[in-house]
Amino acid sequence: VTPSRPLAADATAENAATLKANIRAAQRLKAKPRPLFPWRSAGLDDLLPRITPGTTEFRRLIALPTSDAWCAWFFLNQGFWSCFVTDEWKRELERGMTYAFTRAVAGIVSNTYRVPLSTVLGDAEQEEKQQDDTSPQFDVSFTYPPPSPPPSSSDNSSKEDKETESNGNNSRNFCPEIPDMMRPELRRLFQAAHESGVHQLRIRLQLVPVRTYFHRLYCLPFLTRHHVTDVNTEVLQEAFLKNGSNNNDSKKAPPQEFYFDMNSLYSISMGLMQQQFTNPAMKTTSTGSPVLETTVAAEVLIICQEVFSVWDAETGELVQGYDGNESNNGDDDKSPNGIDASLGPPSQDDNSATTDAATSTTTNNPPPWREVAHLVTFEQTVGTREDASGTSFVPNIATDTGNWQIADIDDLLGPQKWFHVVLPDDDNNDETKKKTDETEPPKDDNQDRK
Repeated sequence: VTPSRPLAADATAENAATLKANIRAAQRLKAKPRPLFPWRSAGLDDLLPRITPGTTEFRRLIALPTSDAWCAWFFLNQGFWSCFVTDEWKRELERGMTYAFTRAVAGIVSNTYRVPLSTVLGDAEQEEKQQDDTSPQFDVSFTYPPPSPPPSSSDNSSKEDKETESNGNNSRNFCPEIPDMMRPELRRLFQAAHESGVHQLRIRLQLVPVRTYFHRLYCLPFLTRHHVTDVNTEVLQEAFLKNGSNNNDSKKAPPQEFYFDMNSLYSISMGLMQQQFTNPAMKTTSTGSPVLETTVAAEVLIICQEVFSVWDAETGELVQGYDGNESNNGDDDKSPNGIDASLGPPSQDDNSATTDAATSTTTNNPPPWREVAHLVTFEQTVGTREDASGTSFVPNIATDTGNWQIADIDDLLGPQKWFHVVLPDDDNNDETKKKTDETEPPKDDNQDRK
């Protein structure tokens, strides 16, 4: 916090209480970093650098070269006609992943912030309506701290149920299946953010998915996330990076370039298959047949109408997102599906320790509903085994699919994924060259002119 005027000899003329308050605020902000809510809210003109041509991340992070149609047909058990002719499997994937995204976001904030799922996701009957293509998608409406429930004179529920719900121990109020829907690294990110800022933030997140676009499938036969992250982190670098040409410059090391052909793909797949066969912990069927595992990743771009604001609980300052003071091309008053989106920090209970500044924000204008894009990464591990019945399209081969799980949202865990081949950074090479030039003796100017 910077005082309105520099501290000088005439500072004694300032109001003593205001000066002390400013000093205390400055010390508090300097001593402890401000917590943030793990969320990215950016429009269609501000996509992730990893998928934006011309950026460093787009150039350096090269995904596995995979045929989407072939991967869906062989590893996801999609029909041949759907994969290679109509692309209907992509539409099914988009619908299913949109549902999974909204359900997982609602579930993680419900479990982490102990807010009943019914207040975040809406009525449970919507889950049945979701199966109909004509019904609207789920709406996520999350406010923290939650508003106090209105007093109820009804005494229909038993005393035991009331005590259980008041203690927040009724698992039916939350989302018990969230461990199956979201990877633990992503769950821990939300939990850590809540623990570090449990009484410091006021949060409003409301979103309505409006359309979804399939982006890519990533897989390499018999390559798993576990192998890349825990066994050999350089397996893709070793397979797909080759030394390029140094343009006859002997002083500079030749740069590494991405190189792919069918021979390299075949060799790495056979090597991975052999490693799985020799693994003592290899999975087998009930009849003892070996199961070869492959991790399949999929990414979709989910376009949402969204409101996202995070305020400092003590000062009322907007620390993340946006408020009603920002323009939205004249659409600030538009609110899809009638969700309430009044401006300002969520209302507080009487027992809250927040200052008046946090609750004095004006509520005359609603915050803008902005169209934002979320890149969501899903994963599942499939198993390939011998098919004794011989009914599979490929003779004697069958694939058992798993369940999709959200691995990341908007690269909150970092842009580099396990399926990326990472090109070396040219900036490092330039720095090395600069240091080498600094250690060399200066050249003779006369020699340079000659």
